[in-house]
Amino acid sequence: MLVKGLYTHGVVFSKNHPLTFLGTYEENSQVRIEIDQDGHRLYDDIHQVSNQGKLYAKTIKLKASYKEVAVKVTTKNTTESFVGYVGEVYLGAGQSNMAYALKYDNHFDEILAQENLLKGIKCFSVADSLIENDVIKRPLEPLSDFIKHATWIDSSNPSFSDYSGLLIMLGLLHQKIKDYPIGLIDVSVPGCSIEGFLPIETIENNPTIKSYLEENGFLKYPLSTINDYTVASGIYNEKIAPIIGFPIDQFLWYQGEHHVGTNREYDYYKEALKRLIESYRVLYQQKVPVILIYINQTYYPQDDNYSVSRINLAIQDNQNIEDEIYAIPTYDVIPTWKNSHTKGIENPIHPTNKFYIANRIHQVIHKQSSPVLVTEVRVLTHAIEITFDQRLKQDKGLVEGFTIAGDDHIYQPAEAQLINQNTIILSSRFVDHPVYFTYAFQLDNHSFTLKSTKGMPLPILHSDEDLSRGRYYAYYGYEHFSHLDYFETAFDPLYGTPRIKPLLFLGELHHNRDLKIIKGKHHIQIHYQASAQRDYKERFGVSLDLSKTGFQLMFSSFKKIELKSTFESKDEVAFLGLLFKDVRNQVWLVKPTSHNKVDNEEVYELDLCEISYADLNKETIELSKYNQIKQMELVFEASDNAVIELVSMIHHL
Repeated sequence: MLVKGLYTHGVVFSKNHPLTFLGTYEENSQVRIEIDQDGHRLYDDIHQVSNQGKLYAKTIKLKASYKEVAVKVTTKNTTESFVGYVGEVYLGAGQSNMAYALKYDNHFDEILAQENLLKGIKCFSVADSLIENDVIKRPLEPLSDFIKHATWIDSSNPSFSDYSGLLIMLGLLHQKIKDYPIGLIDVSVPGCSIEGFLPIETIENNPTIKSYLEENGFLKYPLSTINDYTVASGIYNEKIAPIIGFPIDQFLWYQGEHHVGTNREYDYYKEALKRLIESYRVLYQQKVPVILIYINQTYYPQDDNYSVSRINLAIQDNQNIEDEIYAIPTYDVIPTWKNSHTKGIENPIHPTNKFYIANRIHQVIHKQSSPVLVTEVRVLTHAIEITFDQRLKQDKGLVEGFTIAGDDHIYQPAEAQLINQNTIILSSRFVDHPVYFTYAFQLDNHSFTLKSTKGMPLPILHSDEDLSRGRYYAYYGYEHFSHLDYFETAFDPLYGTPRIKPLLFLGELHHNRDLKIIKGKHHIQIHYQASAQRDYKERFGVSLDLSKTGFQLMFSSFKKIELKSTFESKDEVAFLGLLFKDVRNQVWLVKPTSHNKVDNEEVYELDLCEISYADLNKETIELSKYNQIKQMELVFEASDNAVIELVSMIHHL
């Protein structure tokens, strides 16, 4: 029989390849394939089944259209008939961000209203098949058929809104410019690993991949000892192997969250992704174009402010335009986590605004836009000059996001200037002889808005090949705090991991070399020591990054904050208040409502209903304003030298 589900009514064949048929039949038997269109017989021929019982039959190439293609496949004992179409076929793979249903996207209602265009979208999804005691298993050998029956569906099917939102939005954009169907095949698996998609031969023949998996306990023999939903090669065996040889026009990869971690994970993921692309092209016997999508910059407990960027850099490093491998940046758009179907209290890893991603993919596929490339890097005496292959535009006056470092690999924020339409020069008063540079290489990089004139963001850039050598500049505060303990104490010295970093104040970025954070066993101290004489008080502070604590969406349940600290200084030290920054980079300030001294400790109380915006105009707002907060900053003021010890910071209901 032909591969179950794949060859059913509504199947879409690629216009760029002969109509191809895969199946399992009696060994060395013969199969007759008949193809009709508009009542005319276009093809009628006999194909031989291999001595392993495999049918791999290439027939004729047809033009793309909405004309139905009637197919009949017969043997001496069986007959199979179905009606399909000829158009383009996209294969989508990855984790839950690829699988995330259309009904959860903010554009859901808008998309469903476009009924005429949706009719041309045909969807095929491969479900998990082996479930034992609510545990998903995977076959340990490649399958030649799907275990569970699947079928092609369109917008008339009630389950259409449960299909991958990203793929449907991409199909909709396709329909707006092409007058023929598009077939979407989704093989993504929420929570999966990249090794689940790799053929076992690829793993065993690659020392880098194999050693990493063995060291981390992800590859044990026999494989049945760890046969869970993401076992090495398991997804490939179940969902990819049965359709190897069925021609596709685009391979879309949206995965990486599973591998967020250290430099070791970067090395592994970069190699594994490279071999995934190579192996699939060999198996499909076609050089299929590949679209790689950045994962979103968001909260993961294991993230150290650069872990997500490392995975995105590994994705970017696999881009090769000449080889038709493209990387799509996503970091510049602030994710939203809520819509009419979601409560927003779950771990925020599934953005509900992905239409912009579909649009960028569509533009690349149809040559309307292309990823931005670095064409030349010139290391000058006191600066670095970078030339790009496209004209650039900046949405605001200041070019942010670049850092530079000398031979010491200590990165500092760079002053970046567009000296012409496609060239940027980087310098810093803290780096005399720059050698290396980065761009957007940190978690909180939504505000970096440098793009091509056609709207494509710059890629994440990292010029030093060895990631382990760098001390990287982070733009906001110090982190990270236990995402579990944070529900009881938003700040406590026992849970802090302080680092020397510059801070954000009233929306302006300051690199404050006069500030140092010191962590003791039971305390955190802020040391401010002015490097220059001033006749004014300097403002500074420490930031708490809520975007990586799991606390972000729970903040509205608190109404008051109590802060305890001690000050050591010849001059007066002032606590100005608590600065907030939301996911849209709006900034405002909560001033202390009371200040007392108890047992040498300065005790401040803050009322979250009393807000002073950055222009210091007092205004009362609803507590719902805090639902999307990602950053808090304690802001102090001192004229000379000061040591501030943070004792505790407690939220009250």
